[in-house]
Amino acid sequence: MNPFTPELIAAFPDDVTACYDKLFWCTVQIGVEVEYFFIFATSFIYTRQWFVAVLVGVDIQAAVLIRAGFLNHF
Repeated sequence: MNPFTPELIAAFPDDVTACYDKLFWCTVQIGVEVEYFFIFATSFIYTRQWFVAVLVGVDIQAAVLIRAGFLNHF
């Protein structure tokens, strides 16, 4: 239910405008912070995928070398 009735708006136009203005900028700020969170989360996941892919690649290469007999002297 809308608390801003036409009578209230007519009686306090500046206060209602200030309230809507603060609400608008608060919504914008929350939206920006959520966007930054998703950018951070996406970049973290992306870099972690590359890190895991590198580790798996190194592990696979080491396994191939061990099976081929190149690393048995360690």
